[in-house]
Amino acid sequence: MKMDFWHSLIHHHPADAAAKNYWQSHDFYTILNSSTARNIFISAFLILNISIGLVGALLLKHRNQAKLLKGKNRAISLNCLSSWMTAAEVVSYIWQTRRLPGGYYGLFMLSTGTFGILHQYFVSSFITAATGLYGNCAFSKGVVIQPLFDGVGPEGTITPARPWPAANVAISAQIAAIRHGDSPGIYAKANSDSDFTITTASPDYLGSWTCNSSSGPMSFESVASVQSIASDLIRKDLMYTNWLSHTGSGNGSDTRHSGLLLWSPSVASDVRQSWAVKAAISPFKDLGQPTMVYNFDCTMAGERIQWILKKMPSVGTLDGWGQSVYASLVYGNDIVSPGDETTFGSTLEVFLNAMVMAAGSGNNATHVLTKESKASYKSTDIYRCAIRRTIIPLPVWIVLALLSVNLVIFIFADLILLILISGREKRKEVKDIPSDISSWQVAFLRDRFPRRQPTITATGMSSYTYGWNGEFEYLQFKSIEN
Repeated sequence: MKMDFWHSLIHHHPADAAAKNYWQSHDFYTILNSSTARNIFISAFLILNISIGLVGALLLKHRNQAKLLKGKNRAISLNCLSSWMTAAEVVSYIWQTRRLPGGYYGLFMLSTGTFGILHQYFVSSFITAATGLYGNCAFSKGVVIQPLFDGVGPEGTITPARPWPAANVAISAQIAAIRHGDSPGIYAKANSDSDFTITTASPDYLGSWTCNSSSGPMSFESVASVQSIASDLIRKDLMYTNWLSHTGSGNGSDTRHSGLLLWSPSVASDVRQSWAVKAAISPFKDLGQPTMVYNFDCTMAGERIQWILKKMPSVGTLDGWGQSVYASLVYGNDIVSPGDETTFGSTLEVFLNAMVMAAGSGNNATHVLTKESKASYKSTDIYRCAIRRTIIPLPVWIVLALLSVNLVIFIFADLILLILISGREKRKEVKDIPSDISSWQVAFLRDRFPRRQPTITATGMSSYTYGWNGEFEYLQFKSIEN
């Protein structure tokens, strides 16, 4: 079974990602995770919008003051006597008056206000996590296939222990490589890093098991026993005689099985030579339905690691790993769906590769690279890994620059107006020109009660109300003192 299915799961775009932060094709790649980058830019846009609103309000007020100070006959349109508005307020004002608040500055209010509403969607849509970037990571410890050594079991055998960490690391490293679009195999070194990956061109790639379909799907009667299925497969040269079975329930002559794995090595456990595997897999079946069996021939390629296979007791190894392999084939895992026959061969390959890696490391998941292991397999202190980066595309920077430039222009324009106003004689008379709600209320009251103008201030408006006159004929401003 080839790995086309696994590769189809990954959209692979290799790229040079050695630098921590860098520009590439007008986009900025940062080591910040996407959530942090989004929060930073959302905060930056929020601060810029608030700052533009505050500075813009002062700019409008100072612009109006400067206009009035040009001459005693100067007047200002009422729509220009406004503060900085939100997008909703601008739309409401235009609808009611058919005029832009603040004059042409109303367009700035509308654009910045609209962006203030949409900037979170903008940032979330444009700032994304990069995929397909690879670089080098430092290898500290993990599963490391050792130079040729004598086994620790009877007659120098090495039995890969399935429950031990070394086996789990060997499996997880291959799954990580598959997720990143590379091939499973037998690696000279591996760790549990989810970003771990390796290419077949790497010196650390020592070989791989390959499981090819040996026949089309075979159908057996629903009442066929495991023993009868195995016997038929042996007659057809689809199974070796020293077969092992792993089922959900039932063995031997029992016909009650939910899913089935039959497999056998080409040599007995006490034979010290390389061996192959024949396997037969049956997914779940409904009661009364025929038993469908898929057959595979598995062989291992890799001259530098044949010594490991020779030291692995064939039957004992397959027996110890059988239930784990059966569970992944029939029940599925985090990559494949339960009983998906298109992945049976590749799943077998992953587990057979892991057996060799675990055995070659002596079932040790905490090896460090030694001079001997480096020399034996031309390994190095680094491994290929996926690089996590966040893409901040050019449009985000353009919008950030436009808002920043807009704020700077407003600040300089306001400073120039302040300098012009400070040199005019009547500047105190236009100090309280109405520009927002409170100043407009003060202006109304001063116009309504001209004799009290000097005493009417924003903090003193609690002395006035708005309501019906004594005869309920009209609404008016009233002084509580009266």
